[in-house]
Amino acid sequence: MTTQSPLSSQQRVGIIPALKADRQSNTWHTVKFDPPFPQDTQVAVIPMTQTYNGPETPGLRIRHVTPEGFEIRFDEIVAQGRSADGAHLDETVAWIAYSVSTQKDDTPGTPGTGEEPPFPPESLEINADTIYQLLWEHDENQFSVSPRNSSGDWENLEADILLDEQVKAAGQREIDLATHPLFHTVNEAKLFDKDRTYSSFIQLLDNYAIRVAEPEKTVEEEVQEQQAFLAQIIKTKPMQLARTYINQNLGESLSEEEFRTKLQRIWFELYTNHYGGKSTEFASGFEHVFVGEGKFDIHSGSKKENFGKISGYHSWVKFYLDEKNQRVNYLGYKYDLKGEDGSQNPNVVTLQMINNVIDMQGNVIAKLFKPKGGFFVGPSPECEMAMATVAYYESVHGKITDKRRITINDATYNLVLYRSTNPNGSRGEFIRSFFPIFLAMDDGETPDTDEPVVEPIDEVTNNNGDVVIFASQPNPEGSDEGNEWVELKNTTSNPIDLSGWKLQDKLDRPEDISGTLQPQEVKRFTISRANYTTMQLGNSSGIIALIDSAGNEVAMVSYGSASSGEVIRFVS
Repeated sequence: MTTQSPLSSQQRVGIIPALKADRQSNTWHTVKFDPPFPQDTQVAVIPMTQTYNGPETPGLRIRHVTPEGFEIRFDEIVAQGRSADGAHLDETVAWIAYSVSTQKDDTPGTPGTGEEPPFPPESLEINADTIYQLLWEHDENQFSVSPRNSSGDWENLEADILLDEQVKAAGQREIDLATHPLFHTVNEAKLFDKDRTYSSFIQLLDNYAIRVAEPEKTVEEEVQEQQAFLAQIIKTKPMQLARTYINQNLGESLSEEEFRTKLQRIWFELYTNHYGGKSTEFASGFEHVFVGEGKFDIHSGSKKENFGKISGYHSWVKFYLDEKNQRVNYLGYKYDLKGEDGSQNPNVVTLQMINNVIDMQGNVIAKLFKPKGGFFVGPSPECEMAMATVAYYESVHGKITDKRRITINDATYNLVLYRSTNPNGSRGEFIRSFFPIFLAMDDGETPDTDEPVVEPIDEVTNNNGDVVIFASQPNPEGSDEGNEWVELKNTTSNPIDLSGWKLQDKLDRPEDISGTLQPQEVKRFTISRANYTTMQLGNSSGIIALIDSAGNEVAMVSYGSASSGEVIRFVS
């Protein structure tokens, strides 16, 4: 019997307690690796005796080495200065097996040592147009995804994820039209593989209190879990690509260790987020993006169902685990794409959901309704964090405001990246939220969308400069055309020329403005709604941005639901 254990994904080690030596019987002992190496791996096995049972010289031979195992034989080759007959006392034999690089001699790296060639290679074209596609393509831990076709059959039964979006959500928390889970099946052998990053990622998910009023405690064990996760993902190709792009294209000079320290800070360090006179304490980017932050009254004392709301929660892994354990209820998809019922893109989901908050006794103490949320489906944690981190640095360096238009595999998205908000309303140094807005499959035309998947949030504001957004009426009585308006105020003692300036909505659709703002003047600008490509203010929520002639963001505000005729004031 062989005792063995894996040292890592590239090594196995084992001991054969009593290997017999008998050349006459031509006996070979079979060793099976547990677990086997990947099928395309070449394996090197090194055996050695661990005991000394007699002065005769033993010999070890191996054959039939495969990723699954090998055969080993023990012979006595020399006895008292002459050839032996092969018989020998039993000996304990140890062995170690390595996966071996199959790279050619002209490939960078050390041939035959298992050393990987440098990544990314110099030949890889990394720039602002290619970076997000490259992150996706080089995600080695990504799950394949299959939806149902128009006949209701799975397009690819062999996919890692079978995604069942079923029906469009009714729009009300009391109505559940989706009779089956969103995730029909997930390859759990891959998801819970300890050699993959999902394992250390999943360990982090239970480190956060779902209710934002409860303080977070970053204890030593949790910090160690964070460090273990970062140590695992920092070597992955998406993270290496992200660091290369950030250094080469955005002017940073981060070493691998400095990059890991920065990831720890912007993703895991607790901070206070400030907005509209309110403060959210003990926030973290990882918690908001991947776990979610719930708001509900835990002391309601009512026998009626306790409803609340949840923000963030943009992780397909978290949703699958919660759905499997009946902590979340999928209510249906919630795409707002004109002329289309669903997205036809299995790598993203926009949905309605209820997140059940369960106490230690298994009782549901609150139901957190999310009227519209979304996340990528299939990418690994390191790929999603790499995309968000790239967008974060693009925001820091002024390349984007809060959205980044990208195309991945012919699908067009807005990536939304919110940074934390400082007490003075400026953007902070932490990640607040990150999620995709699916726009369309790329057909060369402008995506025709209605209300996008932007959450009405307290996560974005920039309204303390020379010109501020003073007030707005997004939902006028009667027709919207020509009746929506935004007011701007010059807070300085000098006139400001608005030539070449524009207002923008949350899809970056513009409304050109002009004229001069006199000192301390408040001036109203009508939103024309000339066509679907120009600015439009949504009634349920929205974002208003002010852009100067150089393309710089001067101000930005967000608002929630606006009732008919309501004027929303952003400056007191």
